[in-house]
Amino acid sequence: WHTSASVWSAGGGRWGHSEAAAASAESTRGPRRGGHGRDRSFTDWARWGQGGRSTSDAEPRATAAGAAPRSDPDAAARTGRASLSGLWKTDWNWDDYIHAKGSTVRVEMSGTELGDSDLVGMLAHLDTVLRAFVADRAGGKYILNIDLSCNLFISDDGICDHLVPFLHRWPNCHRLKLYKTSIGDLALAALSGWVAGGYAHELHLSDLGGQVTGEGVFRFLRESLRLGRYPYSSSEGPSGAKCALWLRFENNAIPNTEKLVSRAQDLGMSLCVLQKPDLLKVRPGVPSHIDGADVPAINLVLFHMQDLRVSRKWVRSMAPMPPVPAEFRDIVGCAYCA
Repeated sequence: WHTSASVWSAGGGRWGHSEAAAASAESTRGPRRGGHGRDRSFTDWARWGQGGRSTSDAEPRATAAGAAPRSDPDAAARTGRASLSGLWKTDWNWDDYIHAKGSTVRVEMSGTELGDSDLVGMLAHLDTVLRAFVADRAGGKYILNIDLSCNLFISDDGICDHLVPFLHRWPNCHRLKLYKTSIGDLALAALSGWVAGGYAHELHLSDLGGQVTGEGVFRFLRESLRLGRYPYSSSEGPSGAKCALWLRFENNAIPNTEKLVSRAQDLGMSLCVLQKPDLLKVRPGVPSHIDGADVPAINLVLFHMQDLRVSRKWVRSMAPMPPVPAEFRDIVGCAYCA
């Protein structure tokens, strides 16, 4: 992943590349697409996603078959992928999408045509970034916000195989956005164990392209509350103030949401369904409640709005993703095996 070329500047809060390391990386990977070469290398975390995106406006389509060039390990790994394949970008510069301010590290990859196989390299690089980031901070404290929304090529496979193991290594992710991806019940089940730890403050899971069932959502809620970590203690407002987990599940065609909520509440789950007028006085991460009621464990935002706005036909028709071939596992290395 050529992460050895990265150099952390403690004073400037940014990542750069040494000349020698950058030259070595370029000779291995080749110049960046568009002929910009090393002048497009990352220099400042204040930049917001100005490079590294797909270079085509075309609709997602199947990648041509054939072996990938030896000089591009990222592309070589992608040749093992048969499902959710698109017009893949093979020379991602992950630093273009990672930003830091104070103790917070943000990953902003919404709408970048990121796919399951891309998560391997992205999360491996983010792991390297976080290790350097916490090493440079007293106490090693960090807050992580990840936005992978609006990427149809992210499916249950990518969440279960790559994102969930990463979150168990770096659990303090307060905001996770996965809306308008192709995940469903399998990804929800995998994520629920991490959510139960109380690290998540906001989860955006609306408009999902995978199969989302009422039973799958019920199990997700039950598992998320199993350890009693919600409502969580907020760092804002009065000391010890409590906030509910902000959970968005709208527009997923979940049937009989009233019965689902009633069933959960009968079993002792502390839930509150927020309607549009409630959003004027209840916001994520802010200690608040409605009409003097106790703070619930989970705020289900607009939960009864379940009109399906995305197509799920193409997800049902895709072939399962085969395992990464053995000859490519040495390329992705420990990131694949973690």
